[in-house]
Amino acid sequence: MRVCPRCNLRYQDGTESCFVDGAELEDVQDARIGTVVAGRYLLESVLGSGGMATVYRARHQLVDRLLAVKILHENFADDGKLKERLSREAKSTASIAHPNIVEIYDFGTTEDGVPYLVMEGDPLGGLLDRRTLAITEVVALGVQIARGLARAHDLGVVHRDIKPENIFVCHSDDGHPVVKLVDFGIAVASTDERLTATGQLIGSPEFMSPERLLHGDSAPTSDLYSLGCVLYRMVTGRLPFVSNNVAGFLIAHIEETPEDPRESRAECPEELACLISELLAKAPEDRPVDAHEVVTRLSRLASPDVARVRKVSTLVRRGNHFDEATHLDAWVERVQTFDEMLLMAWPADDAPNVLEERLAELRAGVGRLMALRRQAVKINAALSRREEELQVDRERLGRAVHGVAEELSRSRSAQRASVSGEPVEGAQAVVEAALANVERLVGAAPRKPSQAGLDAIDALRDEYAGWLAAHHPGGAEDLEFQLEALRAQLAQREEAVAKQRAQEESRLTANGHERQELLERLVTLGTELYGRLRPLPILSGLFERLDRTG
Repeated sequence: MRVCPRCNLRYQDGTESCFVDGAELEDVQDARIGTVVAGRYLLESVLGSGGMATVYRARHQLVDRLLAVKILHENFADDGKLKERLSREAKSTASIAHPNIVEIYDFGTTEDGVPYLVMEGDPLGGLLDRRTLAITEVVALGVQIARGLARAHDLGVVHRDIKPENIFVCHSDDGHPVVKLVDFGIAVASTDERLTATGQLIGSPEFMSPERLLHGDSAPTSDLYSLGCVLYRMVTGRLPFVSNNVAGFLIAHIEETPEDPRESRAECPEELACLISELLAKAPEDRPVDAHEVVTRLSRLASPDVARVRKVSTLVRRGNHFDEATHLDAWVERVQTFDEMLLMAWPADDAPNVLEERLAELRAGVGRLMALRRQAVKINAALSRREEELQVDRERLGRAVHGVAEELSRSRSAQRASVSGEPVEGAQAVVEAALANVERLVGAAPRKPSQAGLDAIDALRDEYAGWLAAHHPGGAEDLEFQLEALRAQLAQREEAVAKQRAQEESRLTANGHERQELLERLVTLGTELYGRLRPLPILSGLFERLDRTG
């Protein structure tokens, strides 16, 4: 099969150049190249392929946007669990709606029954480099990874496969690195039923927590352990544990203690080394209470600029690229030129019937194609408005979830500290300010505190007690209830929009299928007219104009 590299029209015969734009055709091995998915996603090339799916670079035909389309391999088309896994990836990822999570635009089933999902693709750079990063880079990227995990966990989604291969690093519009967590295909949500059989291990053993290896448990703390493995790798350039089989990793994760990162990187700050050590704690309860705590602790080591949340533009304006609307105008010009050719070659209006019939069909086909495109643009605009409204709701509810989750994180930290007797994270500023006041009032090394100093200490005690009282267990339970209510509200909104969207998507798919078939018919008709009329010398000037149109 041969495909035009500009317009992606497919040719099955020995044609050398494209009739539409004159580009030299290229041989392709993947039969999906040049096809259109869901009436609007034109598959242009292969970005990558794995054991389960192929990811294609695609272009939205109705808007100027480059995307990636992930399609299951055909031999998995009848695998219900894999199809459900891809569907879950789309739903889980789309609902999270966070700058550090890859954005999912659409998902469904191709005409031959194979599931697909559409996500931001072209702006993404390569996978996280396997080189040893500068500590400043580790911290900056680590903050973003933790932010993405925090939002996922806030919405009840556990990734279950955090590793460098699932952490893309792209760049924002101002050139700064932006992390995108990808591949939520084996993620579990709090409402999901298990898709895997008992005892089946899914994920990457190099980055799995002890409880996942032992029992298959999937909790947010398991993702935190995997994050610890990733951070360790980013700092030292190697994994915390090395083995050539699953059993070896299981033993290492359960029994062995990794070497302190500072043994390999002396410049690694103590605070970062301690955080990584806590993330790699064998017992989940010994790890940070949640990803929000990780964000807070990493942010202390980062420059102020890292605190800014950056987004990546998904609209890509390109010069000299195939544009369906422009090429439709070119088809109108071709019809007019063929009209003139028949009049010039047969002035008495006695052109062969077969040529008249082909030209009439070509004219009607171009008119129908233009009408179909107008209809598709209208349907797509309605879909886009609906999706934009949903995205606004996702972001609004996401901000609300984030606020409640941060407060819940502080509450959990306070509870843990009150039980262990350790200083409470949120009270540190109060403690330091009060102690500074005591020192100012009574001196650096007083032999006997003054009454003012004793009053300051009493005030500190009252302040500290009040802070703890505000975060008692009942407070945490209230926050968890609020969080669940927000999650449920978002889920209901997603479900309502999905039902409204289904009919428009069905119409758009049918429209796209008809447009593709009609365009291929136009190429056949145009090629036939071109071949029958080209030998006539009288038409040479018009053919020069026709070739310029292509």
